[in-house]
Amino acid sequence: MKDEQIGKYFSKLMKQHKISREELATKINVSTRQIKKIENGIITCSYETLEKICNEFNITVNQLVMGKEELTRDEGNESFVKIVKYYKDKAKRLYSLMFLIPVILILISIPIFMFMHENRDLAYELNSDSENFKIEHLMFLRDDGYYYLIPGQLTIKNSEITNDSIADVTLMGGDRLIYSSNRYITESSTEKKGYDELFPKEVVSNIDNWYYKITYSINGKEKTDIIKFNVEDLNK
Repeated sequence: MKDEQIGKYFSKLMKQHKISREELATKINVSTRQIKKIENGIITCSYETLEKICNEFNITVNQLVMGKEELTRDEGNESFVKIVKYYKDKAKRLYSLMFLIPVILILISIPIFMFMHENRDLAYELNSDSENFKIEHLMFLRDDGYYYLIPGQLTIKNSEITNDSIADVTLMGGDRLIYSSNRYITESSTEKKGYDELFPKEVVSNIDNWYYKITYSINGKEKTDIIKFNVEDLNK
């Protein structure tokens, strides 16, 4: 991901917080070269590193990706699209490299190849559109040994439903609860691969069974919508 506006905003943040490349690199455990790249508007690091940087400056990943502090709703959506495109391109490059190995080496290295395939990075985008709600750009990623859940944008389509009438928003993987909130799910979730609290193997391998369960009140009656996702595998 390359954008001059990101670099200018990042440099401004470093000056405001009076922190050098070396100090920031040490704090978040990356190289000064990586910090210099971001100053030049080039993002090649993992999502985990982006989160660490944003925590240091008390901003969101969306703000960093858009290169500004105040975001409109359209700009928030645009940032999700940028992140999706970055991980889609990254996943494609990784997947292509796996098949550039000569046939002889593949035959010799079948166990290594199977390990790489099992542990390769994942990138899924989940969208859905029901009578009452629209969900866009929910992202599930496996990058550099970590799982990431990026909630995307939830829009109310029915004018009779308000923010205050939503009692519960729950993300399910089949019969297993992944995440629940009494309002919109807005914060990213991160988990180291293998920890298996949020994303055990049966949940990750059956992402087609993920859905939102939204409980809300309308005209004084409590209702629950089950919203099934359309899943796009960005590795393909």
